[in-house]
This record gives sequence, C-alpha cells and structure tokens, in this order.
Amino acid sequence: MAEATVTTIVVLFVILVLSVLPIMVGAAMVGATRRGILWSLLAMIVSAVLHGLGLTVPVFGNIIAFVLAGVGFAWILETTVIRGMIIHLVQLVFWAVLGILATVLFGISLIGML
Repeated sequence: MAEATVTTIVVLFVILVLSVLPIMVGAAMVGATRRGILWSLLAMIVSAVLHGLGLTVPVFGNIIAFVLAGVGFAWILETTVIRGMIIHLVQLVFWAVLGILATVLFGISLIGML
C-alpha cells in the first residue's frame, strides 16, 4: 500500500511539473512579472476556465477562446494580452510536441507487441 501511495505522489508531481513548466518558460520568455510555479498553476487554471467559456461562443469560438486564455495568462502573470497569448502559444506547442513524441514512442512499442 505504501508503494502505491509513493507512486501516486510521484506521478502527480510529474504531471504538475509537465503542466506548469511550459507556462513558466513562456512567462520567462516574454518577461512576465510573475513566473513562479504557483502563479503559473493559478494562471493555467484561470486560462482553462476562460478558454472553456470562449469555446461556448458559436461563431469564432476558437479565436475568442484563444484570446480569452491569453487574457487569463496576462491577468495572473501580470503582462500584456499579446504576451499572454504568446505564453498560451508556447504551452500549446509544448503539448503538441509532447503528444507527437509520445505517439511515436508508444506507437513504435505497440507495433512491436503485435
């Protein structure tokens, strides 16, 4: 039981770091005032909520959602809206590259299992 708890804590820590790391890197790139891990976590949560609200708009919802996510990052990390959108773009590119990498690595290993 103790091993499962330690494993769970380690997995949650890795997920937290992978989630917040691109935001911290993006904030450092654009020169945001707040760059800490807790500020980045709060900015990620606020931006996710605003992004979800933007997706409910029937016309141009994706564009509005992207801008609202940038506003969330700008508001929490104390930077401009354009820089907030750049932080959001850095996060999106990071997750796209990580997804492609995971697909290639796990796809190749799954093919070997057949």
